[in-house]
Amino acid sequence: MSRQAATERGQLPSPVPPDRGRAFPTGSMIEHSREHDLRDLTILHMVENEGRTLNEAGRLNGVSRSTASGLRRRVRLACGKHPCACEKPENMDGGMPPLWWDV
Repeated sequence: MSRQAATERGQLPSPVPPDRGRAFPTGSMIEHSREHDLRDLTILHMVENEGRTLNEAGRLNGVSRSTASGLRRRVRLACGKHPCACEKPENMDGGMPPLWWDV
């Protein structure tokens, strides 16, 4: 029986409670918050739009270069798995102005 099937049948605890945090391979948990979302968006903006290095963007936002690099990698992987299916141009990737979350 697969781990997923065992979890669904209640034989294994779910690795992530449905409403809290993110699980990491080590099993540790961190709380997920709007503050983390804003920090992550700012890091991605600094690297992709302002041309800053991962080291600089991470340092300015209180995380390491490795954390900033991992963030960018996870976003790129997620974008590859879920391409934009929007029909309206303003909803497509690149349709939002820079720093749209900071309005």
